[in-house]
Amino acid sequence: MATIAHIRNTDRVSLSLPNSGAGHARLRTRAAAEYTALSPRTLEAFRVKGGGPRFIRIGRAVIYDTRDLDHWLAARTCISTSDAVRTDEVSS
Repeated sequence: MATIAHIRNTDRVSLSLPNSGAGHARLRTRAAAEYTALSPRTLEAFRVKGGGPRFIRIGRAVIYDTRDLDHWLAARTCISTSDAVRTDEVSS
C-alpha cells in the first residue's frame, strides 16, 4: 500500500469540506488505486456495481478521502481465506 507522501501531487485534491481533519488526504482515482493496491479500473467497477469505498463526486471528478479508504480496507481484514467479508461493513 502506498503512503500519502509517495503519491504524486497532481493526483491529490485540496478541498475545503466539513470535518476535514489532519492526517488524511483526498485523492483522485489513480492515486486512490495506488493507495489501496488496486487498479483504477477496479475502483471504477466498484463505483458502478457497488461494494467499493465511499467516494465524492463533484461534476465529473471523483475523489476519495483516505479515511474512507482506510475504513473500507479495515472492513476487509481477514485471518484466513475462509473468512467472509460482512456485508453490513461493506456498505459503510
